[in-house]
Amino acid sequence: MLIRLLLLGLVAAAFALESSELPSPPPIADFLLGLTGDWEGEAYRTPQGRLPYAIRFERTAEGHVSAVANPGGALHHWTFFEEAGALRLRFLTTFGGNDEPIHLVANGSAADAFEFRSGTLEHLRVRIEPHDRMIDVDVSLHGKPHVGIRWARP
Repeated sequence: MLIRLLLLGLVAAAFALESSELPSPPPIADFLLGLTGDWEGEAYRTPQGRLPYAIRFERTAEGHVSAVANPGGALHHWTFFEEAGALRLRFLTTFGGNDEPIHLVANGSAADAFEFRSGTLEHLRVRIEPHDRMIDVDVSLHGKPHVGIRWARP
């Protein structure tokens, strides 16, 4: 019995060590702080082809970081904020005269990225993967890649 308990303890300890070594997204406050400032970028995958995508995030309220990008043809308003312990994204594109933002919540299921979903648009997924001096943004519709953006520090 004692040997079984010791073996179970070793297995549990090994699993905990292995799990703690997996990459994880940064805490929300760290992500928001790291997001502020200027980013050079490119939308390398869009329905219109490659587009420049420079952006500048600024703190707009306590726990809120916002920016507006103009890749051509529409303005893209991005606001990241924490609410009820979850990272949220409010995104608005003015394409086609749109004035209704999309509200998304990170579900935290990815090991190294924030995965956002919308309660009203089940077919939409936004994945934000922060790196040291770069951020990858992948948007999928109906499970297929739609838009890919890469921001890098100048």
